[in-house]
Amino acid sequence: MFGALILLIFGKLQDTFQETSRTWQWALAYGVIMFLLSGGASLLGMIIGGVITGLYAWGYFKLLRNLADNLMLWLLVFLAGPVFPFVLFAILLNAADKAA
Repeated sequence: MFGALILLIFGKLQDTFQETSRTWQWALAYGVIMFLLSGGASLLGMIIGGVITGLYAWGYFKLLRNLADNLMLWLLVFLAGPVFPFVLFAILLNAADKAA
């Protein structure tokens, strides 16, 4: 949940500073922060997790920038973007539970 809060903060910051920075820079910073916050995992797990969350953040930030002219759609993506991985994970767990 802390990662989702950081993603929301970074989403708003990258939208505010979009003239002076690129989306990949914000996504890289988010991936590094998630890498550092996942200290309980193995090094390989930390690297994979950082890369996956960084790539997700890159797509999220890029989508936010593309929707900057439509406020309602921007708000929907802004609020639903950090929640989507949790919902997808819950759906996948439910499907795995039914299959087992």
